[in-house]
Amino acid sequence: FTNSFHCCCMSVILKKQFFVGARSGDKIDSILQLLDLSDHRIISSSADAKKDIDYVAVDAKLKKLRRASEKWVLNAIKKSSTPKHTLLHVCRRKRLEKKK
Repeated sequence: FTNSFHCCCMSVILKKQFFVGARSGDKIDSILQLLDLSDHRIISSSADAKKDIDYVAVDAKLKKLRRASEKWVLNAIKKSSTPKHTLLHVCRRKRLEKKK
């Protein structure tokens, strides 16, 4: 049982059965909806225990979401007006400046 977004994410990564309690904000609701786990949100103390999480289905959704994210990042890099080798050089230079 958790009401922490990060614990919710770690539970998914580690394939743990979990339930989410009340909490303000919408990050937890968003991740639960993306993975079709909204029924693991417990609204009141009288709520019945829900079914176990089907991690085969969750993993399939995560794989699809990761592919979409990777595609978005690669497209953003391709659309950049700065050549990739220049971007890498700038990142390295900034990292060296921080170390000084």
